[in-house]
This record gives sequence, C-alpha cells and structure tokens, in this order.
Amino acid sequence: MLSTTQHVMFLWTAFLFVLPAALSAPTKRTECTNPMIRRNWNSLPQEKRDAFHKAVKCLQTKPSIVESGGLSKTLYDDYGYIHFMINQTVHKVASFHPWHRYFLVMRERDLSECGYSDGIPYWDWTHDADSVDAFKRAKIFDPKTGFGRTGFPEG
Repeated sequence: MLSTTQHVMFLWTAFLFVLPAALSAPTKRTECTNPMIRRNWNSLPQEKRDAFHKAVKCLQTKPSIVESGGLSKTLYDDYGYIHFMINQTVHKVASFHPWHRYFLVMRERDLSECGYSDGIPYWDWTHDADSVDAFKRAKIFDPKTGFGRTGFPEG
C-alpha cells in the first residue's frame, strides 16, 4: 500500500505531465494541400517510368551521407543500409507504419532532387497473379520498360 507521501508524489508527477498539454494553446488542424500520390506501376505512362528509373540511377551517383564504415558508398546504398541496420527496431513495434512513411518521404525527397517529382510507384501484383505465366509477363519485369528479370531462372 502506498503511503500518503507516495500518493502525493504520484499525483504531482501525473499533474506535471498533464500540465503542458492543458496549458498549450489549441492548434488549428490544417489539411495537406499538396499530398504525394503514389501510383501503381502498371498505370504509369512510360515517361514516368523512365523518369523514375533515371532518378534512381541518379541516387547511385550521389555520395553516401551516412556513417557506415564504408559499407554504403552512394545515397542509393544508404537506404538499404539504414533499413537493414534498424530492421529489428522498426519492424516489430507500433511505429512500423509511421517510420516507413517517413522513410518513403525521405526517399521521395532525394528522388525529387534527381528530377522525379512524383510519389514512389508501387506494384499491385494481384493484377498480374492469375498464373505463373501472367506473373512472368508483368510490365514491372520488362527488361526495357520495367525493372528486368522476374527471378525465375528461365526468364
């Protein structure tokens, strides 16, 4: 059982945590006026796909900005390095989604400095999942207009 002094200390501590929120001025909620829109790769016009590839290649020419002991050589490498290094920290916690949103926003910022001003495209693979052949023929795997091979040994 808590003593009177312990009760008072507990209530005082709780009060000190609540006080700043109670005294702070209310803030007006504003709507995002220019949200980044991420589109499905299959719906992107070829010019946008080409622009995305060009910007990713641009990241591969920029020097690393993280201290990695030489493991990360370019800005492109930095994203893989950071994600790998904090994998266990961000994948099993409540901040999983906010952290990845921030990670994508930072990547989009760097891509914009390389000339790509749209959101990072995603791939809705369910549109290409009717069969193994349909999957292999997906636009995203096209060697000239997509990212290349499927990972299957024969193609």
